[in-house]
Amino acid sequence: MYPRMSVEKPTVVAVGTILDGKFRVSKEIGRGGMAAVYEAENVDIGKRVAVKVLSAELANSKVVTERFMREARAAAKIRSPYICDVYDVGTYNGRPFLVMELLEGESLYDRLARDRRLDPKEVLEIAAQTAMGLQQAHDANIVHRDLKPENIFLTHSGGERTTKIVDFGLAKFYDPHLEGGANARLTKEGALFGTPAYMSPEQASAQGPIGFRSDLWALGCIVYEMLVGRTVWNVDQGVAMILAQIAGGPLPTPSKVCPDLPPAFDAWFAKALDRDEALRFASASEMAEALRHALAEGQAPKGPPPLPTAVETASVDALVSSVPYLPQPELKPLVNPYSAAPSGLPSGMPKLRRWSGRGLAWSFAALAFGVVAATAYVYFEGPPRFLRRVGLDVAPQPMEGEPYAQLVASAQEQLADGEFADAVATFEHAFESGEKKAARSLRSHVRVADEAGGSGPCQLRGLGHPRAFDAVTKASRPTFARVGQNLFAGWVASTGANQQAVFTTRLDYALRRIAPERVVTPEVTDARDPQLFGSDDRLLLLYTDARGKESLIFARELDGEARDASAPHLLNGSETEFAYDPTMTRAPDGSYWVAYTQAEDKRVHDLYVRHLDRALNPIGPPARITAYAPPEKLRSVPSFSNIELAHGMLNVVYRLQRGLTYQVVQLRISPDDPQLARGGLERAATEPAKGVEADPDRVLGQLLMLAEEAGVQAQPRISCLEAGCLTVWSDEERGAQAVLVSKDTGEVLWRKNFAPQGSRPALGRQGAQAALVWYENDRVKVAPVDAKGIGVAAVVAWVKGLQPYPEVVGGAEPGQWYISWRAYEAAVFEPFVARVDCH
Repeated sequence: MYPRMSVEKPTVVAVGTILDGKFRVSKEIGRGGMAAVYEAENVDIGKRVAVKVLSAELANSKVVTERFMREARAAAKIRSPYICDVYDVGTYNGRPFLVMELLEGESLYDRLARDRRLDPKEVLEIAAQTAMGLQQAHDANIVHRDLKPENIFLTHSGGERTTKIVDFGLAKFYDPHLEGGANARLTKEGALFGTPAYMSPEQASAQGPIGFRSDLWALGCIVYEMLVGRTVWNVDQGVAMILAQIAGGPLPTPSKVCPDLPPAFDAWFAKALDRDEALRFASASEMAEALRHALAEGQAPKGPPPLPTAVETASVDALVSSVPYLPQPELKPLVNPYSAAPSGLPSGMPKLRRWSGRGLAWSFAALAFGVVAATAYVYFEGPPRFLRRVGLDVAPQPMEGEPYAQLVASAQEQLADGEFADAVATFEHAFESGEKKAARSLRSHVRVADEAGGSGPCQLRGLGHPRAFDAVTKASRPTFARVGQNLFAGWVASTGANQQAVFTTRLDYALRRIAPERVVTPEVTDARDPQLFGSDDRLLLLYTDARGKESLIFARELDGEARDASAPHLLNGSETEFAYDPTMTRAPDGSYWVAYTQAEDKRVHDLYVRHLDRALNPIGPPARITAYAPPEKLRSVPSFSNIELAHGMLNVVYRLQRGLTYQVVQLRISPDDPQLARGGLERAATEPAKGVEADPDRVLGQLLMLAEEAGVQAQPRISCLEAGCLTVWSDEERGAQAVLVSKDTGEVLWRKNFAPQGSRPALGRQGAQAALVWYENDRVKVAPVDAKGIGVAAVVAWVKGLQPYPEVVGGAEPGQWYISWRAYEAAVFEPFVARVDCH
């Protein structure tokens, strides 16, 4: 749950705040579940520093506060250029803070997320400096206990890079003779400390003392990850499986995973991760020196350039083979061009021959022709597919690693490449090889599309399972976004700690998960209504935090790995309201408009909109755009709103419940309406007395009643085309319906009952194109739509039961659409995503 944003103890330290009378906060630069980090300036001497402030909700915990202050004591005790300095400590509104060295650069985690494998020379440099920092910490009797790529920072200063260890919050002041004292109790207390993937066996078992060699084990794991491109242990099966692998799983042999690594590194790695502490390296400095010798064995000797690698050879072969009618030159014995005497080359080695002028001309002509043909091949087949075929694709690899999952990944790649029949067969093989639930559900989806025949203009070209294949918790409200070529999926699920949080992950071109699942609402107890919102350069998350009698709406920015990258921004008016069903649209100037429903009392709810700047800061107060009078003894509720800014108007559609009747309504409001800046419509503070007539219903802007008659409607969705705005919804009696209204007058241009058995329709827009998705007879259907009407529908997947409405997002190419929806998988709700190409 979010801490109260009160005057006494605000969650966010405002820009301009001066801490302890000398550190002026300039901006927030990072935030986690325990603390936020701000850039600040020492007003006395002008030095830029980083200030780490403990979260307000944790400030009352003595144990957490003590662990937080350990970082200061640990760093103060060590003097090392390879450890981030802590200069000072203080308190702000009862919350401790640390004043630290301001580092510029990136974490090793971010570097590995971008490049996966690093050059051995760079690995040795990072490992050696990290080892020197560890050695100096160990000399001061301090064990870090949470060494991982996130806590190794690659700084850039004066053109040189220095590796620094950060975050000694779990550090232990080590004295093996005091393991039973109060300090030991504070650090152990029956809990595991550290990050599972980098824990030593003694940490994982939580038994016995944790000494310096636990840090060396973690460094061994990190070196392996830098050289191989993946973690030592399979981290997709949950913490219990990671700990089981650490306790008794087989240790990988690096040179078998990556044949370009020298055998000497295998021996180094085996010693670094020996389960017997006494057999590991005795010190960090010894470990670094041994690594230098191990990697030196694999370095190429000085001399002539090495022969082309297998990848380079494959790329050249592919270029040549892409031109089947390229003349094949006759192979002839080659002689030394300057002498007829033997050249001294080994027998069987080809020799160079003299080229005539005519032969050289023909060779250049053939080369030019080959380049043109190869370029055409790359253009028409597509650069990503070409790079994959020649082995040059260096994109992140799918997270799922089991044999059946690798077959699933192959099927997903075939589907993305348009090889539909092959993909169907591979999905079948993936299921038959293990009969796992993820393989079963993906096979079922592609079977449904195959059985439908694919006769329409829309074809299934991608199928994804964003969550881990072995997930057992149920998921709700899937959402999807695209930022440039990057694809992101989100959903709500339990964290296992009596918390419903929003999770996110990143997908590749074939909709395979290529990043860990991340909780991006760590402060929320009951997250609802998540919506990922992508533009050309940023990723946002809109969500609701349900708090019993309160329900608040927040937005935050996410980074390129779909991690939370900003503090949450409260979008409704205060923290004592009940607001829900948020929706957002982006203005041409980069600002945003949000619409939501808010309960005025038990019987009356109203719609609000709010304008936000690019940084998600509110511009003016929330503006009430409806003021409905309560019907006698029943409720008046406008809900399930959807907003789009188009044709110079805010277009808001919603379902209006008046007693037992339902209507679909659209409001067309000018964003420049002065009433918006004044808070919109006013409402009487109390209900009228008995016998006194209530105020009439009032709305802001032009009111359009879209449904021909009252019914039972689900959520209406809107998308605006060049001619006007199209709204779709479903009714229990009439099925799925659509109405297009004029952008100029609001008059109905056409109305269609396009699927009498359809439900939960949703719209997506991409420039001048739009797509319509809905559920019908346990199938997910999609059709192109324009101002003239709705095209031929195609079946792309299956769905069963009452599911949330799907989402539709435009792709990078014209006619390309991404659809996210929820379906059953082994009696558990599971999110899915598909790519559909409509032509």
